[in-house]
Amino acid sequence: MGLFDLFKKPKQIDDPVLGSLKENGSTWRGSAVFRPTGSQVEIIISSSKVPGEEYGVFYRTVESRYGQMMPEISAIIQEYIRGHQADLVIQDFSKEFAISSIHIDDLDIKPEECDISYDTVHDELHTFTVTISDMKLQREVIHH
Repeated sequence: MGLFDLFKKPKQIDDPVLGSLKENGSTWRGSAVFRPTGSQVEIIISSSKVPGEEYGVFYRTVESRYGQMMPEISAIIQEYIRGHQADLVIQDFSKEFAISSIHIDDLDIKPEECDISYDTVHDELHTFTVTISDMKLQREVIHH
């Protein structure tokens, strides 16, 4: 990085699916409505190049499969919580957990992966993240 790179204005693109994305180093950030929940979520894309149409296609695929994955996502997070906080009982996952961000990894790298992070009313200081790899939900939860 040269001295003048410090003063470069970040690139910004307008994607028809993902909305306005702003470059921040090797990531692109913005926000979009996640149709299955109707909520605005942060979009993070890890890519050193301008994200192409394939990222919108990937995002729409996650949206279309989310309903099928939701019961398993809920079960995985609840299992994780039971292992760390046995006294916590989740009554209604969709009311107690909300998607805060979707992080799509560089789609040129296989397997194609994304992380879905959830905020919860039970712990305002941390998020719970699940990973989808090649459209298959991974059994691991990251709590950060």
